[in-house]
Amino acid sequence: MLSKQKKVYPKWSVVAAAALAVLAAAGVASARISEVSSSADWTLKYEMDADPGIQDLDNNLAVDWLRNDTNFVQTILGGKLISASDVGGVPLIGSADHSAYPLNTVWINGANNLDFAHGWTVEASIKLTSSTGPGAFAIAAAPAGTSNGKKRAYVDIAPTSTSWGPKTLDTKDNSDAFHIFRIAQEPGVETLSLWRDTELLCDTLTWNQADLFATGLLIGDITGSQGADYEIDYVRMTSGAYAPFSLPKASQLEKKNSSAFTYRYECDVPVGAEDLDMNAFDDFDYTGSILPTASGNGTVLFDTTLDVSESSYVDGGVSNEATALWPAKNFSLADDGYTIELRVKVTAELTPGDPVLGLGAVPGNEDEAAVLTIGMQGTGFNSGLGLDDSDNSDDFHTFRVVANTSDQGGMYFIYRDGKLLTPEDGICCTPISPGRNALYFGDFSTGSGGAFEVDYIRFMKGTFAPEMIPGDTNGDGQVNADDARTLAANWLTYDTEYTASDGDFNGDGWVNDLDASILAANWSGSSESIGVPEPSTLVGLLGLALGILIVRCRNRK
Repeated sequence: MLSKQKKVYPKWSVVAAAALAVLAAAGVASARISEVSSSADWTLKYEMDADPGIQDLDNNLAVDWLRNDTNFVQTILGGKLISASDVGGVPLIGSADHSAYPLNTVWINGANNLDFAHGWTVEASIKLTSSTGPGAFAIAAAPAGTSNGKKRAYVDIAPTSTSWGPKTLDTKDNSDAFHIFRIAQEPGVETLSLWRDTELLCDTLTWNQADLFATGLLIGDITGSQGADYEIDYVRMTSGAYAPFSLPKASQLEKKNSSAFTYRYECDVPVGAEDLDMNAFDDFDYTGSILPTASGNGTVLFDTTLDVSESSYVDGGVSNEATALWPAKNFSLADDGYTIELRVKVTAELTPGDPVLGLGAVPGNEDEAAVLTIGMQGTGFNSGLGLDDSDNSDDFHTFRVVANTSDQGGMYFIYRDGKLLTPEDGICCTPISPGRNALYFGDFSTGSGGAFEVDYIRFMKGTFAPEMIPGDTNGDGQVNADDARTLAANWLTYDTEYTASDGDFNGDGWVNDLDASILAANWSGSSESIGVPEPSTLVGLLGLALGILIVRCRNRK
């Protein structure tokens, strides 16, 4: 790895920072709407567990949404509304050229205060699955009480853009996953704000259409100019204007060592023989013709090179959903998210360059699967080995999958030995058919198979970054020969991107005697799964570390 130099900021950046500070002191904010609110806390929520066209959330004995056309296919599946329209559009406001839901009584009902005077906020989670261009999907809001009573805010969502009328505000992909759009109008204010996945696109938008109706909220293919197939995860609304909470970044996640996780399978016996929830049923079932074996030193050995079928442990799914731990504990992206950690060593691959094993998780009622793929040389997510090209056969390595909650973007963070492999903002997941509700690990169609050794698998609800104890390079909660070997591999080298996983425990970019002393001070013994390495450089390094520690301890006395 080439050393990277620390950034030196030019003088103009200091001036700019000072100018920003002056603006902040003068009361100029980065966005007009400063009060934040999670849509999960709102009352008017259409979660798409049922057809919104039959719901009456404000209990006024009138259906909230109207739908007049039938020239399209629409289903509720796995908590999503799935709409397939023809090329010309199709259904919902009385014209065969439209595929939209116009909101009727909830939006009009004065008791809900969804009007110009009180302000309002609408949020929708949407994914486009096919389209021919602009006009594919839209959210249009015409509140009562605007200056002429017939003004409408109209956001156009296309596969690769988000527009406000003719103005393109964003060119990100809206078809790769569900994305969250929020529109808000402050009480009595003529301008509006629009966010995509909590990113503010503009806060000075103006009414951009004269609506044919005095009031109304419409979603779907409204213009009918192109048509689209789309999925809606939810539509939520509230009186008042609120900004979304910012999506958490990896650096903002709470840290927790997996030794404190709720469910821990330490592989002292094969995982399929454990019953952590004590319901008299084994938590995991095993699928495959070649059974894994206990090594006798706290690991489980898998060899799938001769097994042409899938070979994996499954907690839930079709095989044992009624008795398994994962579905019984209701892991969900809607509530808490989850964190899973797997410590494994790959020992053989059937096809060079292919993944050898995978770690997959599907919470109940979700239509996406988090699939981490691990090969001898590389790690991937969703498919392939594109996240990194590190050697996973030289030693045991610790992999962590963190799944954020839906209302915070539903993004995923992947770690290897405590080092983040994904962007700080996380990455999206792979859509699948819903209903599996299971946790998998092993060779389950992730590649051609191979051999690997599992030290443990641990998981719990909540989203947690690895907590690395001082001297721990791989996140296993111990400081031992594994960590010393990493220290030796990078001894007396410098890189601005070094972290604890590289042996830089004090964050100065160097791996040297200071780091060796930290390792020695926290030494917890040799690893159970690997003996103390013999290279003379490592022996000398450990001796140096211990010597430094002893000298420092004497100097303190």
